Amino acid sequence: MPANGSLFKALPSKRAFDEIADQIKDLIYSKTLKPGDKLPPERDLATQFGTGRMAVREALRLLEQSGLIIVKQGSEGGAFVKEADTTMATEMISGLIRMSNLTMEDVMEVRIIFEMAVLEAAIGRITDSEMEMLQKLIDEAEAMIREDKEGIKPLDPFVLGETYADFHLVLARATKNPVYEIIMDCLLRVSHGVMSQQMIPSDRFKEHLEFHKNLYNALKYKDPSIAGPHFKEYKQAVKRHFTWIADNKKQTTKETKRPSRKKGLP
Repeated sequence: MPANGSLFKALPSKRAFDEIADQIKDLIYSKTLKPGDKLPPERDLATQFGTGRMAVREALRLLEQSGLIIVKQGSEGGAFVKEADTTMATEMISGLIRMSNLTMEDVMEVRIIFEMAVLEAAIGRITDSEMEMLQKLIDEAEAMIREDKEGIKPLDPFVLGETYADFHLVLARATKNPVYEIIMDCLLRVSHGVMSQQMIPSDRFKEHLEFHKNLYNALKYKDPSIAGPHFKEYKQAVKRHFTWIADNKKQTTKETKRPSRKKGLP
């Protein structure tokens, strides 16, 4: 800590607000500043950094956008260090994946490999309550598919897709390693973003439900080999699904580009 007792150091020649933000980030990452801690008022920060209040205000804005602090208004307000939140990281990584020159086949290939790693990590760590949650999600999906088949209620592919996504998130959370959950959330966001643009036929969903049941049994009996052969089947089902999407897009493009007939012409 500097001799003057301040947490902060005088600024070098780089842009003041960047340096202020970097110093506060370092203090948060090193746990010197903990979740719930209140930062000094803008005026005090400006004095300690030896800069103007506008630079401090811009630094706090950057930190708030990064999800590291929250700025509250009112007499009890101020800038407070936030609890760790994976949402911001997930959105950033998901955005990078979307902006890259990737196909959905690329994403799903990684996702299938990653799913196996998640399963192996979750075995032996998953709790009874998490197993109950997985079974509940399987039951909900099965009920939706059954009601559609029996003509009771049409299948809503987006609602069913959310149920499947919840299954994978619970499984990732069961690893007790937040990195698995962050990556799974990213992969699901990208997958769901593309799939939501297509009406997905129910037979594809039935294939996926069987995959979930096999994952559940592998967890129940603490044996990943139970699910091993089904990963290959799942990969083939995914390939069939994206082949169907590609064919649909080609057909739609052909119909859109087909020239309209002018009066008097065949």
